[in-house]
Amino acid sequence: MARIRSSLLLLLLCGTWGVPEPCFAQGELVPTYSNIRSLRIGFGIDQSRKIQEIRLYASWNKTPWVKVGTALPTHRAFEFKSDRDGEFEFAVQVVYEGGAIEPPVHALRPYQKAIIDTTAPNVVMRPIQGSGNQPGIEWEVRDANLDASSLRLEYRWPGQNDWIQFPEAISPRGSTTWPLSPGQRLEVRILAADLAKNRTVSNTLTIPGNIGSEIQSGGAPPTSRPGSGGSLGGSLYPNANAGVAPPANMFFVPSRNIVLTVGVVKEGPSKIVSRELWVKPANREWHKAPREPRQLPADDGKPDRLKLVYEAEGDGLYGFTVVAKSGVGISGRIPQQNDAPQVYVEVDTVKPVVKFKDVKVIPGAENHNVVRITWEASDKNLLPDTPINLEFATDPKGPWEEIAMRQPNSGFYEWTPPYRPPYRYWIRIRAVDRATNVGEAIWKEPVTIDLEVPEVQIFDVSPMTSDPASNNQANPNPGLVLPQ
Repeated sequence: MARIRSSLLLLLLCGTWGVPEPCFAQGELVPTYSNIRSLRIGFGIDQSRKIQEIRLYASWNKTPWVKVGTALPTHRAFEFKSDRDGEFEFAVQVVYEGGAIEPPVHALRPYQKAIIDTTAPNVVMRPIQGSGNQPGIEWEVRDANLDASSLRLEYRWPGQNDWIQFPEAISPRGSTTWPLSPGQRLEVRILAADLAKNRTVSNTLTIPGNIGSEIQSGGAPPTSRPGSGGSLGGSLYPNANAGVAPPANMFFVPSRNIVLTVGVVKEGPSKIVSRELWVKPANREWHKAPREPRQLPADDGKPDRLKLVYEAEGDGLYGFTVVAKSGVGISGRIPQQNDAPQVYVEVDTVKPVVKFKDVKVIPGAENHNVVRITWEASDKNLLPDTPINLEFATDPKGPWEEIAMRQPNSGFYEWTPPYRPPYRYWIRIRAVDRATNVGEAIWKEPVTIDLEVPEVQIFDVSPMTSDPASNNQANPNPGLVLPQ
């Protein structure tokens, strides 16, 4: 039996991303980060059984599988192009000569994971006045895939060409001051990169500066910032009604049990001995989690990471910040009223509402009938571009085959069904929201695609005789026989 060799399957060929080694690790999915949206995905095959074609399927941010490419066995690679950033998982399906398909769509399993991120880190800096009236800055660096080890704070005196690196490692959010003499000024900047190698060199901030002002550099700015007059509003996310996309540090979950993976950015020799979880529900104040969240080891097994499990009161928008405490009692800054959270989480346990409007078969030439499907789908967090999946089956319990996946919520689709027995199909629509909730509807009855009206013709008439055997013989002289 022909099969795909798993050791070669979906190797993201390194010429695309400039990676010096294969991206597939045996027994686990190792994500590969890319700052471009065109990927070349190679494969190897066993030729003990003739293969007609190989199909590439992708799942974007855990949405249903969608066929995104086909290749002949001689091609050895797929060319995949995405119109968006996000996490992609890839699987393959083999079509053999004769029509056999393995595995079916519902049995696909991911063989590779890629994270496409084309947005550089966003850097915000503000002048501050520290203790003893010492001038300084506070900063915040945001990116969905930030490489914390890349962060550098640099400074120089006005007129100097070379920058001096701050002697200590910095965290994505922090502040520092300098003991400047009256009249002295200092230029400051921050360098940041993410795991996809997008880089930001911030604009230069001069201190002392105007307290309350700020500069932003790099990728898309966060939708809410410290000092902006409230981090969380009553809407889905800040500026939602203005059509602004959710910020990169916003997550949607379909459960009130929220798992936050927390990692150590930096720590001193006394180590971190405790972590406090601070929560801000929409339209409410920051408060420490009322009870200690459950702590679980992280999936990757790294000792500097763990999971905090928090049970939300209900659906809605929450902000979370974790404050660490060292072994000598030094704690991070507790979030204040107008501080933005480290992450936003929208708890959404409600499935999208999907309703059929009509399913109608339109006769076509040579049995190429078309099924016209119309529907309505709604959800406050419906995927913005391609939330709709259309499927058919010979039984309402499945298995289901794809009609069209990842379609826009246009409310209309025309499908040319396969002309094969039993010529009656059930139709299903599924809609997916950002939290991966899936709402579905099945049309009330199977759709008949064979519209041909049957017709028969009488070709012979014969008298009934007493001999049953003779009734089965053709009449050699049908019609009226005249007497002699």
